[in-house]
Amino acid sequence: MNKLGALVVIFSTIIVSSCSVISFDNDAEYEVTSGHSFGFCLGPCTQTLNLNWQSRQAEFVIRYSEFQDNSVSFREEVIPTTFSDQVWDEMLEEVKSVDDFNSFEEVYGCPDCADGGAEWIEIIDRSGTHRVTFEFGGNVKGLDNLILLFRNKRMALSEQHVSQ
Repeated sequence: MNKLGALVVIFSTIIVSSCSVISFDNDAEYEVTSGHSFGFCLGPCTQTLNLNWQSRQAEFVIRYSEFQDNSVSFREEVIPTTFSDQVWDEMLEEVKSVDDFNSFEEVYGCPDCADGGAEWIEIIDRSGTHRVTFEFGGNVKGLDNLILLFRNKRMALSEQHVSQ
């Protein structure tokens, strides 16, 4: 019994001490991508806002399709973007406020049908990656505030950076 008791004490000490050393910085666990696209399009057809809380880096990506010399070509513009700490915190709080993002369906409505466009939000966290895609300009019940917040950020960046 003494050997068994000693093993229990040793393992308990290891487990308790390791739990107090490990600390997860939840803010560092999030990456969010929000964007919209149009299938049959010329010009800035896809616009994406990529956010990484660990590095506090953001980029706005614009994908253009152009028609020249009887062929379509594509180009991509990646624009590093900065947000204040207050805006980062506001966006993170909205991400965290969504109840079980992974439980939402992957597709709502008919995104990009009849070239109506598609919009999405994708969250990468410790549990994995989950993307919710919906009709451009639409909403998904339970994600309304998150969609609106990220849509407004993208639209503001679009007004600043998109050239036609």
